[in-house]
Amino acid sequence: IVCVGILLWCGVLSWQQSTIYVDSLTLWRDTVRKNPNAWMARTNLGAELDDQGRYAEATLEYRAALRINPNDAGAHNNLATHLAEDGQTHQAIQEWNEALRIQPNNAAAQANRAYALLQVGRKTEAFEGWERALKINPDLSSAHYDDGVALMQSGEIDPAIQHLDRALQLGRNDPAVHYRMGLALNRQQNYPLAIVHYRKALELGGPPSLAARFALAWLLATCPEPRWRNGAEAVQLAQGGIDAGSGSLALDTLAA
Repeated sequence: IVCVGILLWCGVLSWQQSTIYVDSLTLWRDTVRKNPNAWMARTNLGAELDDQGRYAEATLEYRAALRINPNDAGAHNNLATHLAEDGQTHQAIQEWNEALRIQPNNAAAQANRAYALLQVGRKTEAFEGWERALKINPDLSSAHYDDGVALMQSGEIDPAIQHLDRALQLGRNDPAVHYRMGLALNRQQNYPLAIVHYRKALELGGPPSLAARFALAWLLATCPEPRWRNGAEAVQLAQGGIDAGSGSLALDTLAA
């Protein structure tokens, strides 16, 4: 009877404890509640809140983690991402500087910092940052994409295409990459391949696909090589943009 009683009591305790493990968010909240100074738990809790789109709460957890442990590179990196998205680019760069002081070989932080540096006009440092990131991790698709876009904006089309193509090879099959690749190939006068990438961006959908729609329509309407023109399809694409409420850009494309 005593043994059965002990087993029943252990069962109750196990059932109560099991509720803590229902998901990661509950687990980390419980850990922080029991040990408010557990900086790693706070960083992990912030990451879970990020996954749920609860960014303000996540930011609070990263700041709390850094008050306890200023050398938490992960918290610096994640906090920097939120600051950058909130338009606080200079503060974000400071956080990434701290993350890289602690973990110089953090390729993602190097690449993120490079993008932020470009936003504040520090182009040379940005390209150096992407170069460092890709030396650490040659397969970091986000660095290839951002570097490719920046190179294209600087007029360096051939290396831009190489980086964008590498991003696609690494599985970054999203409309933004195909759209940018289409733009770069168009400037290289590789019209048939540009059309292929515009069509792929359009097929994948999302906000970049609307820009790809107009870029494709414009190319089909105005291509210097007549064999790649298709006026009827260009009109159809532009009209679809007007129906989507895209305003003057759609009208300008339709006029062409």
